Amino acid sequence: MVDVTLLHRPLVGGMFCFCDVDTAWAVYLLGGSARVSAEGEDFRLDGGDGAWLAAPGRRRFVLDGAGEALLLRVQRTGTGLAPAQ
Repeated sequence: MVDVTLLHRPLVGGMFCFCDVDTAWAVYLLGGSARVSAEGEDFRLDGGDGAWLAAPGRRRFVLDGAGEALLLRVQRTGTGLAPAQ
């Protein structure tokens, strides 16, 4: 099972998205532009672009720019399977 949280945020300067094995982010830039960076890697998003931010361990992604963003935080909450009887 997963828990999904939708956030609609203005992007003014920097914003952090923290990922781990159970947490990932979908980012969609409604307008403006932003640079996404993590541990020496970076790429640019312009209005209409999207990205999936995920990592096999704890990782901090930085979104830095100006515009308007939709963010989906996706967190695994369990296996979704009922215990065997």
